[in-house]
Amino acid sequence: MLEVIVSGGRGVRRPPAGFNGFVAEDQTKIIISGAETQHACHVAFRGYLSNRKALRRLLAASESASNASLIAAAYRKDPENFIRRLDGQFAVVVVDAASEKIILAHDPVGLSPLFYTSGAGNFAFSTHLLDLIGAAGA
Repeated sequence: MLEVIVSGGRGVRRPPAGFNGFVAEDQTKIIISGAETQHACHVAFRGYLSNRKALRRLLAASESASNASLIAAAYRKDPENFIRRLDGQFAVVVVDAASEKIILAHDPVGLSPLFYTSGAGNFAFSTHLLDLIGAAGA
């Protein structure tokens, strides 16, 4: 089972609108900063959704639902195609601990960057390239 640790980012020097994560070498633990948890689905999101109102209606979500919670609901409804429902400028990571999946995606044009690296048996990702320097053996 994949253990997911969601960090509020205290003591981490990066813009609050970003996120990053690190998968441990044994691939049993992932640490994510800047994520929300919805029904064992952990979502880190940066950007905006231009179809937010349509998503809220489709998913029967409240008006106060965050973008991350909308993405979690879209993922739960259709895990294979949820990303196609998103319109806007964004970078997103979805961690489904139950199925041990980690999904990284960004908008089709790539306006919101999402970087990743692997090495020495580790995997790391971030919306900020400088956060990856020295991570995962990079």
